[in-house]
Amino acid sequence: MLALVILSTIMLSISRILIAQISRSKSFGENYGKWISENDKKLKFGDEILSFASLLFSIYITMLISHEIQHFSFITAIIVVSLIYCNIAWIGIVFIIGNIIYPVNGIETVKNDRLSVSVLQVYSRMHFSELALGLLTISLAYTSSIELIKYMGCIVGILQMISTYYSQPIKYKFYIFSIILWNIWIVFFQLTNTFIIQLF
Repeated sequence: MLALVILSTIMLSISRILIAQISRSKSFGENYGKWISENDKKLKFGDEILSFASLLFSIYITMLISHEIQHFSFITAIIVVSLIYCNIAWIGIVFIIGNIIYPVNGIETVKNDRLSVSVLQVYSRMHFSELALGLLTISLAYTSSIELIKYMGCIVGILQMISTYYSQPIKYKFYIFSIILWNIWIVFFQLTNTFIIQLF
């Protein structure tokens, strides 16, 4: 279980950082064709790793709450809905990036006149996923019996929600800081989660 949470959060964090990092390119917002060719390998890697990360992270959260299904609560419902929202956004990003860089069944990739729309959709989904992930983190924190983990989870969740927001450029350093804190918190959450330790 611990290996699953570490692997999934690291993969998810790498994909989040990559998507944020390539938006700092000089050609971003000016020439999307050039931007894609410059970042082709990063886009492909980020696309592939996000698809696996969303699967593994979803398995982890599902395993985490499955034993409490008979005690379904408001917080559990928020966790489930937040996870669904995260996956809608992450899978959307995977498909859109795929349409930009991978031809399918002989159909060409998205071309210059539609690239700006596709890139806009990637980053709008990224913002949405951060909001959903922040809500998911806060909800997970409330399931902890340890006050420090609970309060730190709320802070980390809020940081996820405010680190990216619509109509403003990503504050890259703050965003990286929030991702690092999220990784640290969720590992400690797993290590200190009493009912999971008892279960496994």
